[in-house]
Amino acid sequence: KIEGCTKYSPIGCEQCETKGYYLTISTHLCQKCQTSVNNCIDCDYLCLEKKVICHECNNNHYVDPDDKTCKTCDSNCKGGSCNGTTGYCSKCDKGYYPDNSTSIICTKCDSNCAERECSPTTGVCSKCINDHYVDPNNNRRCKSCDTNCANNKCNGTTGYCSECDSGWYPENSTSITCTECDSNCPDANCGTT
Repeated sequence: KIEGCTKYSPIGCEQCETKGYYLTISTHLCQKCQTSVNNCIDCDYLCLEKKVICHECNNNHYVDPDDKTCKTCDSNCKGGSCNGTTGYCSKCDKGYYPDNSTSIICTKCDSNCAERECSPTTGVCSKCINDHYVDPNNNRRCKSCDTNCANNKCNGTTGYCSECDSGWYPENSTSITCTECDSNCPDANCGTT
């Protein structure tokens, strides 16, 4: 008995199981797909090109469209899993997001995102670390607070500076920058009318 063979001829195997095996014409034996292509569970043998091409891979792998071998899903795909045909990561681990809807890799969230959290699908940050704020004009990435905000701190959502360093003042309650005081104005009265 030949492993994987479903139909015999006088010289050996004539047909192999439809999944997981391919027939080698020269030896009339059934070969496991995984013997020729690592992590491959369904394949065919191309006689003219003398090579095995994979159609389906084990979990956490996908069929490379160029060379028809099995590639490992990006390590930051949620649970190590990706689309077995395309390799696309639909979800990424915490702190990562897919670059776009057809991405096979997960990209790290902005390092200034609070607790490394961003949208797992878009990378948009909802809150930033203390000396940064969410910039609505820059795809909601984190931007540094004005260097003249007191202690480099601003509102993490809006970027508003409620206090400025000595010699500087916020122009208004919704200002993200500090304005330098007039050199003729004493610090105690700077920014007041």
